[in-house]
Amino acid sequence: LLKGSIVLKEFQIDDLCNLGDISTISIDYGKNKGPGRLFVYASDKVLGIKLKLYYSIFDDNDAIVRSAEIVNTSDAPIYLNKMYSVCIDMENYDYDMISLHGNWGRERKIERYRIPAGEHRISSTRGRSSHQANPFVAILDSNADQNRGDVYGFNLVYSGNFTAVSEITQFGELRYSMGINPHNFRYHLDVNESFSAPEVVLVYSDCGIGGMSRT
Repeated sequence: LLKGSIVLKEFQIDDLCNLGDISTISIDYGKNKGPGRLFVYASDKVLGIKLKLYYSIFDDNDAIVRSAEIVNTSDAPIYLNKMYSVCIDMENYDYDMISLHGNWGRERKIERYRIPAGEHRISSTRGRSSHQANPFVAILDSNADQNRGDVYGFNLVYSGNFTAVSEITQFGELRYSMGINPHNFRYHLDVNESFSAPEVVLVYSDCGIGGMSRT
């Protein structure tokens, strides 16, 4: 879809306290309102497409909620074939990964392994996430345990088809992406229509897996 180059058009920090104002698939924040939300706008002037990135932050924990919205500002309809909720590039320190899978009566089995070279994918095309494949992943130090070590948690707030992809590039860097599964995904956007990707919760802890789960 985005064959032209996307350039950063505008950078804005807003002190909104009501985190549910934007037209996106939004989780319930309860009483934890946080100090505000960071907005980042980008645009492709060739194709006439705008991308809006939303980052919600909180007062009392190391969590960020990220969502994205794409707007068709061109003069013709377009089709959206892929849109992830998050894509992060990290230095690769031989991280491990934790994912959750299971079946009836054996839900949420913890699987821990070293992130392999190349592309590694956790996904579901069942129309729901469920206990067979859960839209949660943790990236952590190889020696991290319940009480120590750096741990990065990613949880997609979405119960439909999803994919989570880790890739160690030829340069030894780690890229991690998560969002709606692009398999058979094709969304029609008319002029001035928008599409909002599901939110993803990002958590960091330097107190191990236990610190991440309690954040």
